[in-house]
Parts: sequence; C-alpha cells; structure tokens
Amino acid sequence: MEKAQIIDALDALAQESRLDLFRLLVKAGPQGMTPTALSKQLRIAPPTLSFHLGRLAHAGLVTSRRRGRSIAYTPAPGTIDELIGYLNANVRTAPAAAEKAPEKPAGERAGDKPAKDAAPEAKKAETPAEPDAGRPEPAKAEPGKPESAKPDPNRTEPNRKAAEPTA
Repeated sequence: MEKAQIIDALDALAQESRLDLFRLLVKAGPQGMTPTALSKQLRIAPPTLSFHLGRLAHAGLVTSRRRGRSIAYTPAPGTIDELIGYLNANVRTAPAAAEKAPEKPAGERAGDKPAKDAAPEAKKAETPAEPDAGRPEPAKAEPGKPESAKPDPNRTEPNRKAAEPTA
C-alpha cells in the first residue's frame, strides 16, 4: 500500500461508527452483509450508513457486489492485512530494541530528582528565577510627597492631547 492509501484507511477507521461497521463486515466474512442487515444490527439510519460505507469504500477498505436485487458489502480482500503489515514494518518498535537500549545514569532520566551530593552551583541553576526578576520597580513618590501622589502610569496628563487619527 502507498502512504496516501494508509492515511486514507486510518482516517476512515478513526470514527466510531465506521470502525464498528468495518469490524462487523470483517466478522461477516467474504459473504458480506446487506445495508439493511447492517443498519438493523448497528442501529444506524440508512442515509448515515450509506455515508459511512461510501467513506470506507473510498479508503479501499470495503467492496460491494450485487447479490440478486440487493448489494452485499464485504471487507476488501487483503487490504487490512496490508495495513497491518505496513504498521508492523514501519511503526511498531521491536521489543528486543527497547530492551537493549542503554539505561541512562540516575539524574538523567526524565522525572529523576538530582542527587543529594550535587554541587551547590548546580542547585542554583535549577532554582527558578524570581517571578519579578527583570521587571522595573514601581515608581516611588518623590521625597516630601505622600504615597498617594505617585504618578499613575495608566493615566494621561491633562495637558497632553491624545493622538488624533490622521486622514
């Protein structure tokens, strides 16, 4: 299978009703099932079922064939095996590779706490900076003026005009 086909198949199966529908068709086997039987068993309205069957067919997961006056839907032969084969070959990690991975020394693994005998400089580097570090100190009142006389940075001076929009 090509990468685009894999993506389409996974996208089609990533919806609860379509996944249930596909699982039911796989259980039914090569004889397949009619839309009426699928609709009754899954309790899905016929128009909704038609939409989901169309999406699965577009992804190459389902085929349809005429059986007398009705249509039977079946899982596409080999498609699921190709999908599983692709995932096994390209996505799954081998258990042996995970066991052979070298273990990191204590303190380097995610979530480990630093060793107790770590140098004080290292502990200082780990300490978060103060929350107000880098912020300017608030304006202080001039000597001789009360605290309430501090300038308000959000207030404009009365003699200063607001910028007028230019035409």
